[in-house]
Amino acid sequence: MGDGGRIGSVTRDRANWPVLLSLVLVVVVPAACIIWFMTEAAGNQADAARQRLSEALRGQLRLLRDRIEADSSQPTYIHTIRDVGYRFEPGD
Repeated sequence: MGDGGRIGSVTRDRANWPVLLSLVLVVVVPAACIIWFMTEAAGNQADAARQRLSEALRGQLRLLRDRIEADSSQPTYIHTIRDVGYRFEPGD
């Protein structure tokens, strides 16, 4: 009786592999794809927000330079330091 139950159990497990494979293909793979897509979308959204903020800052600096600089294309007060930011140098 004990052997018969065990053999039946092994046979039943072998018969279930298509069901388990289908479950993995139908549930696990799409779930992983959705998680990947959402992670990428969140990263893209953060990049877009950073870009909008950068453009707004550039616009405000342009307006400020237009107001305080004699020639805004050749700034004497507000200097751009590449990959760092901006530096203000008061005039004499």
